[in-house]
Amino acid sequence: MNDDLLERTRKHIAYCTERFKAEYGGCVRPLFHEDYDRNRPAPFGSCVLFRIGDEHFLLSAAHVLDWLPTSVVYLGNGTEMIQLEAGKLFTSEIPSGRARDDDHIDIGVFPVD
Repeated sequence: MNDDLLERTRKHIAYCTERFKAEYGGCVRPLFHEDYDRNRPAPFGSCVLFRIGDEHFLLSAAHVLDWLPTSVVYLGNGTEMIQLEAGKLFTSEIPSGRARDDDHIDIGVFPVD
């Protein structure tokens, strides 16, 4: 690839990234779990918030959402932390006899009230 094409490609990617951030950046949120050793929430993942009709959902990697049933998990929302209550969780299936690390799809959806 010649230098001019490479530079134009980089500029186009930067432009598209900025447009995406402007449009959807507010939907991307950090996730935290309770770090009992430090007695405070610690970041461990991120998610995308979306809505279908009146229903609200959180989309993240399945290995991140696997923490929900067994840990205190918080959604970072600007200046506040919202504790997520355990509930119905939809994740990609772990292959039979395998572990989450073997899940090449690794996606999960969590309905949010």
